[in-house]
Formats: sequence, structure tokens, C-alpha cells
Amino acid sequence: MKHKIRKFIAILTLSAIISANTVYTTSVEAASNNFTQTVSQDTYQKRIAKGFLGKAYGVGGNRYVCNTYVEKALNSFSSTRLSQEKVSFKNISFTNKASKKGAPTSYDWSSFRVNIRFTQSVYDKETESYSWSDKITTTAIKRKNKGTKLSNLELGDVLVYGRSGGHVALYFGEYDDMNAVMQRLIELGVYERSDLKKQNDRIISKKTGRPVIRTYAGSGTYWRIHATSKGLLIDNAIVSRSSNGTSSFGRWSKTIPSGYNVEDVFW
Repeated sequence: MKHKIRKFIAILTLSAIISANTVYTTSVEAASNNFTQTVSQDTYQKRIAKGFLGKAYGVGGNRYVCNTYVEKALNSFSSTRLSQEKVSFKNISFTNKASKKGAPTSYDWSSFRVNIRFTQSVYDKETESYSWSDKITTTAIKRKNKGTKLSNLELGDVLVYGRSGGHVALYFGEYDDMNAVMQRLIELGVYERSDLKKQNDRIISKKTGRPVIRTYAGSGTYWRIHATSKGLLIDNAIVSRSSNGTSSFGRWSKTIPSGYNVEDVFW
């Protein structure tokens, strides 16, 4: 089992923005105004998988198309508590930059038309305590195309397909085979082993009868999670080939950082 995770010397840079009485601890870079939140590998993979895998494709109810899945998964990292060691964020939402509401489409991701809204924690120098800011910050997704090289993929990356963005997925990690992905989901507590059944080239959820993992011969060891016509699943068909069910989305055209730094640490 292999994971390619971005590693930083510091988990978060606590930038001091000093006013008369308050110091704001933030991971929003002042120069570029980019949202940067750090989460652990376990937390990231669990939240983008649990409650999503096996769901039906579609709009409304408990269904997802590719862009609504990516939005809901990335929005799920809001903090539920204040932290004395790192900056906390709540009410995180990824929205259409033009309308400032609604799930960004795959075309929005492709064109860097995605806004991130959030509330951050504030450190009071006098009381030496944290509280939630009253301010809602809005910033844009990083305008940085990381290319389409498999070895450069990192957890937190959004994969865009098609010339102008016809599909979006999230990178899940590097694993030797379908069984290793299944074991990882069990380790994370996404599924009990008894909930899953192997069926040829796929792992089926016994509860829904839908595939939650699918492997394509010759497609390698890099895996993504996304909403497809077969439902929400993990597969290794990141690179488009006529034989692996990916060609209908168009070619993998861009890799865009979501703003989350995923590290191989535990908290």
C-alpha cells in the first residue's frame, strides 16, 4: 500500500495580523488570499468516502452528480470545535464564483470560477483564548494547474476531465489493487468487512447492491472517487482509455488543488 501525500515542515503557518487588541491566526495567505486548511490523511479519506460511496447517480434526494459530490465532500471539513494548536474553520462552502451560491459545476472548476467561504478562529491576545470570528471570508480557489502527471497527484487534488471541464473527481490515493482499497476503507471505519462483497472486477456494498470500488485492468495504482452513472464509487481509471469507462468524460485535462493540505499525521 502506498500513499503520496504532500508533506510540509509546518502544519499551518500561524500568521499574526495584529490590531489593537486581537491577533488573528489564519492559514489564508495574505499575498495570494488563498484558503489553506490542513487535515490528516485519515480524516480526509474518511470524510470524502463515508456516507457517499454507493449512493445513486442523479439530482435531488440522496443522489449525486459529479459536481454536487465534490462540493458536498469538500464542504464536510468544517471544524466542530476550536483548537489551541491550529487554526479552525467552520461553515466552509465551495460555491459558484458568479452566483456566490450553489454547487460549482465541472466547468467552474475547469475555469477557476470557484469561491470558498468560511469562518475562522480568532486568538485573543489578552485572554489567551480562541473564539469564532464574526466575519465570513470569501476567497477564490488557487489558480494553479498542476498538470496531468500521475506521480504528481496528492490527496486534496480535484481532477477535471474534458477540454473545458465535463467531469470532476477527487484523488483518493495510491494502492496496489482493489483489495488494498477495500482494506483501507475498512481501516477508516467507512465499512465493516461484512458489508462488502467481491464480484469479479468490483466490490459491491451489500446494503445498496451498488459498486463502491471498481478496478480496470491495466489502469494502474492511482485511484479516484467520483459520481458516475453507476453511482458513487472509487476506481483506478484516472487516465482515459476507450476500454476503462473513462473516455466518455473526456481526457483528464487539469489537476486543481482544493485548498486542503493532507498530511500523514493523526489528530
